[in-house]
Amino acid sequence: MPFLSYEIAQMTNLIATLLLLFGTVEIESRVCSGIDEPEFLHVYNVWQFRGCTKIDGSIRIVQTTFDGDVYYNRPGLHPDALWAFSEVREITGFLLVQGKHPHFRNLDYFRNLEVILGNELSPTYSSTLNIMVTSIESLALTSLRNISNGNVVIYANPNLCYVRAANFDQIVQSVDQKVIVKSNAPRGQCALGHKTCSSRCDRRLCWGKGIRNCVGNFEDSNNIIDFLDNNFLSG
Repeated sequence: MPFLSYEIAQMTNLIATLLLLFGTVEIESRVCSGIDEPEFLHVYNVWQFRGCTKIDGSIRIVQTTFDGDVYYNRPGLHPDALWAFSEVREITGFLLVQGKHPHFRNLDYFRNLEVILGNELSPTYSSTLNIMVTSIESLALTSLRNISNGNVVIYANPNLCYVRAANFDQIVQSVDQKVIVKSNAPRGQCALGHKTCSSRCDRRLCWGKGIRNCVGNFEDSNNIIDFLDNNFLSG
């Protein structure tokens, strides 16, 4: 079966994004099944996660998610479609992110994710949160408070800053859990690019740019200073 043309693929992504962003059905609580291996997130199954507050299982975002799959006639997914996960608060398995895209710069799509239980672990380093070889520049997981089981692996993300300031030692729940953070953007590169935590973040801990990404509290000010800090003053 011939692969969908570029124009059709672009239209598919546009329709997916519009429906995800402007869907009219509001669901207060919804449990959805995760993605079993060897399956992964793609343009045809991303719909099922819109409005989900809990994922019973795991989520796998891989390079083929963005590139598409010729064999199964699946066009590539634009990162904007990941807003389907914007209401997710809990994942019972693991979250794996391994892929690059010019518009894939953070994990703000999971901004409401609070808990990853790790009842199922990724085979890579027995991890619950696995972020490897991506194009992201910040994690932006501002609600994440608890990783109950398994390891955290954040490795080989050449543009990723702020990660050492996310304070994962306070998020994992056991001394047996390992936090492996290696081969991401060098600190000097982050500093030169002004990609560092706002000085107003408590203990200089953050998930990304501006006070909206502070871990915990930040210094009080006013709306004008907040706007400048989120958009210009900090990294």
